[in-house]
Amino acid sequence: MHHLIPRLRRTRPIVAVITAVVVLSLLLTVQSVLAATTYSGTLPYLDMLELTFSATSGDAVTVVTTCTSPGTPKFSGLAIYPVSWSAIHVNTLNDSAAACNATVSFTAPETGTYWLYLELDDYEGNPYDYTVIISINSPDGDGDGVPDDVDNCPLVANPGQEDADGNGVGDACEPPPPDTDGDGVPDASDLCPATPVGTPVDADGCPLPPPDTDGDGVPDASDLCPATSVGTPVDADGCPLPPPDTDGDGVPDASDLCPATPVGTPVDADGCPLPPPDTDGDGVPDASDLCPATP
Repeated sequence: MHHLIPRLRRTRPIVAVITAVVVLSLLLTVQSVLAATTYSGTLPYLDMLELTFSATSGDAVTVVTTCTSPGTPKFSGLAIYPVSWSAIHVNTLNDSAAACNATVSFTAPETGTYWLYLELDDYEGNPYDYTVIISINSPDGDGDGVPDDVDNCPLVANPGQEDADGNGVGDACEPPPPDTDGDGVPDASDLCPATPVGTPVDADGCPLPPPDTDGDGVPDASDLCPATSVGTPVDADGCPLPPPDTDGDGVPDASDLCPATPVGTPVDADGCPLPPPDTDGDGVPDASDLCPATP
């Protein structure tokens, strides 16, 4: 009598029965599988292959096994157990190698170490060749190539796993900082935290000045002359102020040759006083001409 796998025994004639005792008295080949890996080799007659691999709850696991022997198979078996020893797959067959030529796919029910046992006997003392391929694919809900169990942002793609503040939560799904007035500037750096909703703001969160296309200091919304030349003095309506005229004679100071003409004095185009009226042209101003109609 010898053991095939934990909790399974067989005798000659070949009969598989459940047993509550787990004893491995044979020479076992033990290997650890950390990712999709292929194992192959040759085991002596009556030796059983044992593999251990780690999986996380929810991982998609696929195990593909093959066994061959030069003799006529009399017994084959394959079993897979999680750490809790609640069998995932147990199959033994007499007079066939089919049990150890199998594909088993399952979703890992728990996190930890999994055990795989494989055996092929021909009762003729021949060794047998085996190949085991174990593929483990962890769930990746956001499709960013990082398994959910180690993804710092499992619901939002974050392939680089950036985490600027080192708090274990990926930048891609880090909650935004508080922004009471909703202007896009976090409260911590907002110098105007109560800006009315919808108001354009600068980098400090304070309202931007209203648009003033011609830069004359009068907002476009109330500028009656929105295209005033840069630097031109304007009135409250944004329109150019008249040029300075110190003596108020209607001739701008810039071209007034007589800038201090007394108020009310008639002037010529140069801003200088006009000669007094002389109706009869005799050279005596009308104001003092006693004969204003001299021929």
